[in-house]
Amino acid sequence: MRNLLKALPLGIALPVVLFAASVGPEDAQSNISKWLAKFGAHNLPTWIIDPAVDHRAIYGCLILAALYALLVWIVIPHALKLRTDRRQALQGVPVGTIHCRLADLKVEVRRSDKRSSGRIEVELFNSSEYLLQFHVSTAGNINGVAFAQERVEFDGYINPKSTAYLISDTLLDIPFNTDSSMNLPWVYGIYEYDLNYKTFHQQRYSRRTDKGIRIVQQWEPFIKVESRTVVEIPIRTVFYNEIEE
Repeated sequence: MRNLLKALPLGIALPVVLFAASVGPEDAQSNISKWLAKFGAHNLPTWIIDPAVDHRAIYGCLILAALYALLVWIVIPHALKLRTDRRQALQGVPVGTIHCRLADLKVEVRRSDKRSSGRIEVELFNSSEYLLQFHVSTAGNINGVAFAQERVEFDGYINPKSTAYLISDTLLDIPFNTDSSMNLPWVYGIYEYDLNYKTFHQQRYSRRTDKGIRIVQQWEPFIKVESRTVVEIPIRTVFYNEIEE
């Protein structure tokens, strides 16, 4: 019904003008000025009496029809959608819109000199339809050795339905626990983040996700086994002090 009402101006005004400009009241060669005279208009300007006005009326009517269609079916609906999206964005997103999907401890050891390096990566996912802006503070360590900066703060964005990554500094020469008699894991990582976020249109941060992550690899992966033997090294990930608000 709404589309029918939108089409009424094109369905009525356009055929009337095209008919008046192409068919006269007396013969097929008449023009708009004859129609106006027939309906009682006198002393018409010369530019209306000019026979070329028929063609101008047709072209002008077609241009106006195209502009009308562009405005009614494209420009106005798009503007209304943007206004609706902006209104919804100003209201914010639900709790837990940004959440952790994966936490990983990456450790590399060179076989030649046993020098090691490691870092922690956390994958975050934005489950909303909005571009989200965030401010995050992070801290952590690997085997008790803190990253280069005790606490790092930065800002960023996550696109709708997309992922972003929090990546720690890379630590070199990690002190691994090689004493099998001790009840300690070979390597473990601690990563804590406090992330505040909002939609792009909001003035203040309206949501928060705060989490501590402990990733433990219990045994050293370099075990002498027969060729083509697969060895599974269990990794345990524990979340603690979780806050979603």
